Amino acid sequence: DIDTLDLCAWTETLCGAAAVALDKNDWAIAELDRIAWNALPAVCQGGLLDTQSVNQLQAAADEPANGLILRMARAWNALTSSHVMIHPDGEPVIIRPTAGSYSVRLGNTPARLRIHGTPVAFTIAFEMKAPAEGSLRLRIPEWAEEVSVSLGRQTLIPDKADGLLKLRGAWQSGMELQVCFRPRLRMETGFHQSRSLYLGPWLMALPVTAEDWRQGLAGEPELRDGEVWVKLCGLKEQWKSLEKLPVLPRSGEPIREVRLQPYSVTAQRLAQLPWVRA
Repeated sequence: DIDTLDLCAWTETLCGAAAVALDKNDWAIAELDRIAWNALPAVCQGGLLDTQSVNQLQAAADEPANGLILRMARAWNALTSSHVMIHPDGEPVIIRPTAGSYSVRLGNTPARLRIHGTPVAFTIAFEMKAPAEGSLRLRIPEWAEEVSVSLGRQTLIPDKADGLLKLRGAWQSGMELQVCFRPRLRMETGFHQSRSLYLGPWLMALPVTAEDWRQGLAGEPELRDGEVWVKLCGLKEQWKSLEKLPVLPRSGEPIREVRLQPYSVTAQRLAQLPWVRA
């Protein structure tokens, strides 16, 4: 039911995916990452939209919703087709470790890769009718500080080139690769010098009500035991909307510490926080 969806995240999903659907460059892939790990889960209130749901919506679409549904379906196809791609050398590349099953070829042998886990720690299980030698590549996302790969109890040291890990070996059904990325905390500057905070692939947000959105960031964020903490204060100026908020507004209320939550699990949220001055 479209009426029950988070329309803000829904719109971002459509516009973001439509804008990069034809591109395969690093920027486009990073944008699709942002949609996959933030906007889409928010649309579905905590669960990724699946292909079956998209097909059902498309089949049931009628005017005036038809155009919206068709755009969404194209966006979904652009996103899902970018999870696993083929390198110019003919080797499969895992671009985005989205849970699911993917048909690839390892050497000359058909294989199915089953991925499950999170974008920072996931498992790749191999299913194939016969053992085969071949190479598999993994994209290293720009938000990853470190990466570790293991096969059973054996730690692997893959080759790194052009932002990719290259794993070459003799693969067989039942093997499982474990991949872990250590996420980096980063801050991006946006509208009117506001700040957005990301922990690895996840956009962090401040849950708010309609009455208390006038919050500002009063210092650098901190990462404590995997949680993002920020210092916030109220804004001295009483602005009616974020569009009219000046650059570097003055702080008002006393500073307090708050733990941010992932964008995808919040209903009403601030994901861009004004950077305040004393």
